[in-house]
Amino acid sequence: MEREIIKYLCGLFLTGIVPPILIRQLQKGAVFSGIIENQRRMLYIVSISSISFISAINKNTEILMGTLIGCAIFQLLGVYGVNKLNAAGNWKEKLPVSKIQFLIFCTILLLFLSADYLLRGKAVENIINQVDGGLLIFLFSIYFYFSYIKGEDSALSIYKRQYEIWWKNQKKNTNKQEQIDNLERYSSRKKRIAQIFTYLLLIVIILIGNYFLFEGVSKLGVDLEVSQYCAGLTLMAWSVNLLGILLENMAWKSEDNVSNRESLEIECEDGEALLRKAAKEEKKIENLVEGIIFSMTFLLGCIALIEPIMTHIYMIYDLIILGIISILFQFISKIDNRLAGSGMEAVYIGFIVYTLMRS
Repeated sequence: MEREIIKYLCGLFLTGIVPPILIRQLQKGAVFSGIIENQRRMLYIVSISSISFISAINKNTEILMGTLIGCAIFQLLGVYGVNKLNAAGNWKEKLPVSKIQFLIFCTILLLFLSADYLLRGKAVENIINQVDGGLLIFLFSIYFYFSYIKGEDSALSIYKRQYEIWWKNQKKNTNKQEQIDNLERYSSRKKRIAQIFTYLLLIVIILIGNYFLFEGVSKLGVDLEVSQYCAGLTLMAWSVNLLGILLENMAWKSEDNVSNRESLEIECEDGEALLRKAAKEEKKIENLVEGIIFSMTFLLGCIALIEPIMTHIYMIYDLIILGIISILFQFISKIDNRLAGSGMEAVYIGFIVYTLMRS
């Protein structure tokens, strides 16, 4: 067991500890830049995708499904519950209703695709086949089109408006030397190369770390007499989310966050600081829901296209629980922050105890 524990700790160190330390050091030298929330989202996608494909290659669908379902429930209850407990004031965030409703629809569809006996009887094996995978990918493509391409509130439209504003400001600038400096600052080839190399290095580190994580968790589950699915639902899900938690809570957040905390005390009377805080929290929720939609549709669909995924009855039960949590998630903003946060944490602890007892 000592060897498995060492592998697990090495994987946890490479996937959860090394990337934040590396990013922090490079940011001090102005080599690595960007919005931390975008970094967290990109690195989470790399981490969840790599561990899923490693599990699929090793034909361990138990850890695969356990990790995907475990990450979804952990983020909805564990991560967001802590955010509610740490919420400033009594502000009520505006939940992304359309995204949550799409998540509910995806969960219900995935439930029917995985539970074949609902359509063909209990004698049929429950499986997510290539047709189901193609349908999940198609569903994600629709979501991606309307969220990032189509509509005034899409990411592409917002980027275009921001670019138009920046371009107008550049035209108003009559100082040619400042224009040259701005162009050099935004188009520095060396800086772009350094950033690309940094991202590639982080991806390699996360891939190696996830390999050690898979080896450690899968064998630890056997030694501890815990099912592979339960090991993925707990140890693997917590390990995959460690990187995002550290990136969000480390003290080296940008100076803008520090100034916002200072302004929170100064501007508390007019509420401007609380509104900015609420806007940031709403963005975090949107990214959280988007990550779950990505993993439960596009990622799972790609794996199913390569090789069908066998599902068991306890996975279907947990998908039902995920659907119920997603439905109730729409009403969280109407409950007091402290009560909602503590309730979500209690439900998550109860869910983990239930899965451990079931295994």
